Amino acid sequence: MKKVVKNTLYQQKNVDERTILFKCKTVFPFTLFPDEIIIDKKKVSIIRDNFLTRHLDTINIIDILKASAFHGPLFGSLELTTRFYSQKPIKFTHLKKSDALISRALIQGLIIATENKMDLKKMDKNDAYTHCMNL
Repeated sequence: MKKVVKNTLYQQKNVDERTILFKCKTVFPFTLFPDEIIIDKKKVSIIRDNFLTRHLDTINIIDILKASAFHGPLFGSLELTTRFYSQKPIKFTHLKKSDALISRALIQGLIIATENKMDLKKMDKNDAYTHCMNL
C-alpha cells in the first residue's frame, strides 16, 4: 500500500524515478516522521510527513540561492536558501552526515550547471551526478 501511495505522490509532483540523482531521509527515531529530500536534474522535492498529513513541496534549482551543510560527529543538517524563503531558510536536521554533505555538493553543482546553461537533460543520471559533484 505504501509503495502505491509513494508512486502516486511521485506522479503528482512529476518526480520520475529514472531522473532522481539522490534521495535521502532524516533519521528515525530522532524525527518521528522522517522528511524526505529528492534531488533530480531540475528540482528538489521535499516530502514532510506529519501524523495524518503529507506535505509535498518542489523547488526549482534556479530558485535555490544557496545550499549549506552543517555536521557534527554523527548527524548533519541541510539548509536551503531560496528566492522565496530568503529570510527563513528551509532546514533539515538529523540527516546522516554523508547525506547532508552529498546533498549540499549536488545541489551546489546543479546551481552552477544551471547558471552556466549546461544541458544536463542529455546526460544519463550517473553522468549528471558525477558532473555536478565535480563542479
